[in-house]
Amino acid sequence: MAVELFDRDHSIYLLFADNTEAMAFDRDEILHHDGLFGISRDEWLSSSTYTGRLEAADKINVNSQSTVADLESDVKAGKSISLTDLAKAAHSEIRESAPVSHKGGKPSLLGQLDKNKKIVEQRKISQKSLHKEI
Repeated sequence: MAVELFDRDHSIYLLFADNTEAMAFDRDEILHHDGLFGISRDEWLSSSTYTGRLEAADKINVNSQSTVADLESDVKAGKSISLTDLAKAAHSEIRESAPVSHKGGKPSLLGQLDKNKKIVEQRKISQKSLHKEI
């Protein structure tokens, strides 16, 4: 990666174990260095490598936004799921469906409690049906 960035005219630094650094002035210095490499923050943020990684991460995040129903169907199909993904999906659904009070547009606490009770009841029903299928 350091060679690729160097070839695109970015300044690459050779980092040494004694906490010193030196700028690489030719490709061979990078190829023969057995330590870590560095790049200034501004150059990294402006590099096409960084922006390409951001775009790829955004695509992954958009595609990974599953709903609770999607994850439940995956489990029913025998697939394993991430508990973190399940928690994110449940939190997202609760946040999206939170009732709004009449005072200043803030979510109604009682409305949220009622909504959460309904969600818990639905999960209990789906768990019971899942156990019956097994």
